[in-house]
Amino acid sequence: ILQGQGELDQIDKIFTLLGTPDDSNWPEFEKLPSSGILRWKSRKSQPELGSRFPVNRPLGGQTFLDLTGFDLLKKLLSLNPKTRITATSTLQHNYFQ
Repeated sequence: ILQGQGELDQIDKIFTLLGTPDDSNWPEFEKLPSSGILRWKSRKSQPELGSRFPVNRPLGGQTFLDLTGFDLLKKLLSLNPKTRITATSTLQHNYFQ
């Protein structure tokens, strides 16, 4: 789903899908080595995760993801490692119940 043509292209694809890191979603990002060297374009539009992985809606078309699955996907792909779901919590997620 995220096949970049190099490191910078890969990072751009991740930020396009999930949004650009900022103080609200990843306060520690600015402290990472080399984070200050390159400036990423701030994305004013919404991240593409919801449009790339649509959820089944009663009147919408058939997809393979329900609300519980989308919640798990969002938690697995969190930019901030501190808020990303752990493997143990993943196995206990409602998606697997």
